[in-house]
Amino acid sequence: LDAMPKVALERRQESLELLGRYLSRGLPLRSFDPRVPYNLALIVAKTRGPTPFARALFRRAAKLGNPAGAYSYGSLLIRGDSPQEVAEGVRWIRQAAEGGHSRAWRRLAGIYREGYVLPADKPRGLECLLRAVELGDVKAIEELSTRLIYLGRYAEAAPWADRLRSLGRISGEVDLAVIRVMCGTTREDLEAGVGALVSH
Repeated sequence: LDAMPKVALERRQESLELLGRYLSRGLPLRSFDPRVPYNLALIVAKTRGPTPFARALFRRAAKLGNPAGAYSYGSLLIRGDSPQEVAEGVRWIRQAAEGGHSRAWRRLAGIYREGYVLPADKPRGLECLLRAVELGDVKAIEELSTRLIYLGRYAEAAPWADRLRSLGRISGEVDLAVIRVMCGTTREDLEAGVGALVSH
């Protein structure tokens, strides 16, 4: 698995087939390191798309307790047509989040924000973003800053935008400029904020 990205395409396909046959023998779950089915599922998904085989491998990784596998499997399930499948997908994404997977926390934040899978719950969505931030997820900081600005909570957004700027992210500069435009008390503040937005 480690060498596969460096292996010629025809050998890679052969390796996939052999690994697939091995994993499809229905051996007990405890026989596998959870990284094996997950890494194989990633390779299959990248080379062939989210096939039933990749989905089955992500499911196996999820059942073995691999948070990344649980996130990937849940993400596939919430695209499903049946409410039961979608609910199961959310359950796996939540399990991945509780296992320390920051992208799963971000995905839950989006689910709560948009209300297309679960009823919309904006405060819960913000809590999920904060959990992702605690795990060092910079994209979650960006989403949190932008979301707070959208909600008009500029004072709460400012420290996150400033943190982004300190990390060298242009999004921090932009968010701080938006805050300055919206909160500035003088014409100079407004002009400086608009100037910063235009320059970015």
